[in-house]
Amino acid sequence: MVTMPAAFLLVVCSSFPIQRVRSPVVGVAAAVRRTAISASGDEVSLGGLFRPTGEHKRGGDSEDASSAVILQHDIDRLTLPGQSQQLHLYDTSNLSALRSAFSHGNSFVHVALDPEAVAKRQIGVVAIGTECQILSVSPSSKQNVRGEASSSLVVDVLGVRQVRVEQCTQFEPHVRARLGSVGELELASADDGSLERHLSEVDALSAECHALRAALSLPSTLVDQDAMRKDLASTGLGPNQAAWVVARALGGMRNLAADRRLRALQLCQPALLVSFVLAELLEERHRLLAMKALRTL
Repeated sequence: MVTMPAAFLLVVCSSFPIQRVRSPVVGVAAAVRRTAISASGDEVSLGGLFRPTGEHKRGGDSEDASSAVILQHDIDRLTLPGQSQQLHLYDTSNLSALRSAFSHGNSFVHVALDPEAVAKRQIGVVAIGTECQILSVSPSSKQNVRGEASSSLVVDVLGVRQVRVEQCTQFEPHVRARLGSVGELELASADDGSLERHLSEVDALSAECHALRAALSLPSTLVDQDAMRKDLASTGLGPNQAAWVVARALGGMRNLAADRRLRALQLCQPALLVSFVLAELLEERHRLLAMKALRTL
């Protein structure tokens, strides 16, 4: 366990717990996998606010052997593979991670803090995150509670693929992670077409749920598949790769609860992930249809 720099305190303390709902897919573990954060030699104390549990793993990977991490306490803002969004970065740790990303292929890893660890006054992250590509950066400002303004950056990013976070190390002042593969392989050419059929069902259900939400005056987003395909193609990914299947399936969950999206992100087998998304969308359609029926009474 590691003590964190003061700039990291605001990120950690505003975390909230993930609701644990039993998965409708047989064999999917309900718990989100976690990775602990260990300390480098540049460890900084917070005066005992976060008490270490166990021994620190000092030293470890160099910056060249690891990737910069931007930690996300609000899981609703976690970037998913295939998703383009803006991040407003203003704390010291995240700005440092961004600077490091510029010198490492303009990419970083977006990882959710583990809320259960935070609740226990410990620090950890979920074990699967999203590799993100930086598209553009523009200056901005952030105002604190006293009305004082400080410099910040608005960053446009594209989620590219799932990555396994095998070990996090606290460098000064940002966190870095050693990454592992989640099976970034071409899909079997002998596939019987069932995966594509299920993806088509995901697309159809997502569009139906989008229409139902619009009819109920609920906020909704429908993913532009063509635009997402072009964005991912610009990073070298094609429709015959697992990362594209993952991005397409997760695109169908943009309107679902953040804890369900995080659960789906943890599934590293494309077929299992697609089945999970289908089950979630079917449940969401039933819920929206029930809401619509009640409004006609």
